[in-house]
Amino acid sequence: MKIFVINMARDAERWTAMRAHLVDDLGLSDFERFEAVDGKTFSEEVTAACRAFCTPTMRGCALSHMRLWKLGIERDLDAMLVLEDDARLAPNWRDALDRAMQTVEARGTWDLIQLGTIAPRWNHRHSPSGVVRPRIFAGAHAYAISRRGMRHYVCAIRRAAFHVDIHMGATARRGAVFLVDPPVATQADMGAGSTQFADGARAWPAALNGPLAAISPNHHQTPLNYWATVPIAQLPVFGGVAINAWTLLFAVLAVVAKKAGLAWLALLPIALVGLQPVATYSKDMALCIGLFYGIYVAI
Repeated sequence: MKIFVINMARDAERWTAMRAHLVDDLGLSDFERFEAVDGKTFSEEVTAACRAFCTPTMRGCALSHMRLWKLGIERDLDAMLVLEDDARLAPNWRDALDRAMQTVEARGTWDLIQLGTIAPRWNHRHSPSGVVRPRIFAGAHAYAISRRGMRHYVCAIRRAAFHVDIHMGATARRGAVFLVDPPVATQADMGAGSTQFADGARAWPAALNGPLAAISPNHHQTPLNYWATVPIAQLPVFGGVAINAWTLLFAVLAVVAKKAGLAWLALLPIALVGLQPVATYSKDMALCIGLFYGIYVAI
């Protein structure tokens, strides 16, 4: 099976690390670098809403996967293994994938088999067969996709609209997506938060993200601070300001503080700013604080 690694041209260090992992750790040589799309450049392959409200990372990630599926079809590949450059495979990944493919092919056809997931534990029940159907498609960092799957997704996802894994899950054919169980792929960046944040534990608000970085709701090294800091969308102002779970939580806290008369809660954002490393001040932080006090004063 042909292996492709999605990597940005400017991310030379990530490519070096990924190549060392594949060659030195796993003894692989038959893999190909696929140049990722820069999400800062717009394309007709992006919906109008995504141009305005998706972060560059969301756009670039989606377009990269979309174009790789087309390449697989052009090369007439029966199947291919798609890896993002922060994916890390377990030593037994090939045996696990082969076993999963044998199982699903005995049952019929398949579109896609995830080698790893970032979903919580309840996403699937463990199976002695070595492969399961996940309830939620979360994580596109490592998956095998068949020719049938490539053709399906090229038709189903014509334009980038949101996080590509969520979009893939929403357009998946029933019973055609599987997950190796137990998973044999993780994301190297998860220990630091996410692929969107170089140091998620120190991202705003660091006083809360730090402890959350040590808590994982699954078996795949995805800490809680990832879910708190990963962008849901962005506001098309000031060059783009990311909206994440913290943004929404602070909006809710402002309403609770005002309606419940909890004046002390109104001091929370100021206290968190005081605990935030100055080097990590961001537009996201400014949005949270501005939104909190804007709502607090307005209602």
